[in-house]
Amino acid sequence: MNEPLKEILEIIQKEYGDRKIELDSRLRHFIFKNYFKGKKLDEKALEALVILFKPDYKAIESYNTTLKPDNTVREIVAKILVSTSIDSDPFLEMRDQKIIDILMEYGINENNSLRDFCLDSFHAHVPSDILIKYSQTLIRNFQNLQPSSEMLNIIAKAKFKELLPIVNSLMKDPYWSKQEQTLIALAALGNLKIENKFIDKFINTKDPKEKMNLAHTLGYIGTKSALKALVSEMRTDLVYEMPHAFRKSVRVEIIEALSFNYPDKTFLWDNAILDDEGYVLVEKFCEEDFGIKWTKPRPSFLWIEGYPSER
Repeated sequence: MNEPLKEILEIIQKEYGDRKIELDSRLRHFIFKNYFKGKKLDEKALEALVILFKPDYKAIESYNTTLKPDNTVREIVAKILVSTSIDSDPFLEMRDQKIIDILMEYGINENNSLRDFCLDSFHAHVPSDILIKYSQTLIRNFQNLQPSSEMLNIIAKAKFKELLPIVNSLMKDPYWSKQEQTLIALAALGNLKIENKFIDKFINTKDPKEKMNLAHTLGYIGTKSALKALVSEMRTDLVYEMPHAFRKSVRVEIIEALSFNYPDKTFLWDNAILDDEGYVLVEKFCEEDFGIKWTKPRPSFLWIEGYPSER
């Protein structure tokens, strides 16, 4: 008998209804407290989650329950699987092949919020070299289902050139032709006109918020030219300010955009810049990997700084 499945079904039977948030938090707490040991999920608990995620109604009915988990429950299970994979990875990425296999096979086959969540998770946490290993599955999926922003993000990250005709066709669509994700995907697949437009805007803007947003755009494009433009502005002195709340260096967002492409470089993590030496390490990386020659001095140290509370 799969004891975790029985216990999970009891929780769902009791909590499921309008209290989706409570069910989400309770199931997560239960799994991590009881079955997440040594940064690995117990095999029986993983099996239980897979049965729920497929969903394997025959296996569920064997526990004498009338419960038929819908996509809400499946999304909660997907969140547990994703967080399990991330928490078990030294670089907080999704590299657990068993979990990725499950999400690929059962999570992205319909146009719904579950698919959106799975694709979002792949984009944010699965390294591009691993995504490429699933190219046949993803390309076939993207060819057969309706376009989505999440799909375009994956195309840009994994550089699926086979899907260039599909992305090009979206430029004829009144809606998709105006979406930034379409332009990012085209730039990532080699459209130099679009890529250079993003690069020029990023280099030339003096608006802190626009520069931060464009930094992430270039990070998502992820080509050599986009990343070189990104690191060329590592000594920008622009500061974004939220009045009465905080101020932060735009370099924070540039480094975060870099980290998206180099998740194993821990000196790019958001908690790694504690003093000016943190910036020195990042700049050394820019010099060695991109051949950057600095034309201005490094700005005074600033990461994120809160304003003192007013009394």
